[in-house]
Amino acid sequence: MKKILLSAAILFACMTLSAQNKGDKFMAVSFSGAVNSSKEITADGASNSSGIQAYGGILGEFGYFAANNLRLAFCFGPMLSSYPSSLSETPGLRNNSVSFQLNPNIAYYVKITDRLYYTPEIGFLYQIGAAKDYLNASTPKKSTFQVFEGYSNVISFEFKVSPKIALGVYAGSIYYAVTKEREQGASAYSFTKEFSLDLYSAAIDIRFYF
Repeated sequence: MKKILLSAAILFACMTLSAQNKGDKFMAVSFSGAVNSSKEITADGASNSSGIQAYGGILGEFGYFAANNLRLAFCFGPMLSSYPSSLSETPGLRNNSVSFQLNPNIAYYVKITDRLYYTPEIGFLYQIGAAKDYLNASTPKKSTFQVFEGYSNVISFEFKVSPKIALGVYAGSIYYAVTKEREQGASAYSFTKEFSLDLYSAAIDIRFYF
């Protein structure tokens, strides 16, 4: 009986090991993306739909706990996007872009239960890619771009499935981004700045601790 109780105690201790001890490390696969649509109301009261906008990617991530509860991570991988052309003379045409992103970030772990943690995160994202914006079916406007973004994920959690496997999830973010873009054949760059609350993006991470 004592051996059974001892074994049960050891198993319970293993099940409740903290995911945020100093020196802990993990590798992860992250599935990230967003889908949304919007409508524009004109001066005469008419409603014009902008259509479906979508982007997504499968990213890799490495994380390390520099101190108890403090996680440093680096995320990287490709992103694809598709959105309706606002310049198009032909209905139904969609713009497309492909990019590669680098994303160092920091998160702090707040224990809610033995397996569930609240993990607010701040980070910096650098993205480089190419885009095609269609004026009509045969005239794409090609360009290259770079994005520099600082962000904060407030709705972010991690759930420990087992001592070695965890699921991370976040939804939405607050960000400030500067986009640097150059059309094909042009010598000068154009710059756009944006500060926004993103309510559409989400990600699910599968983390393997070692």
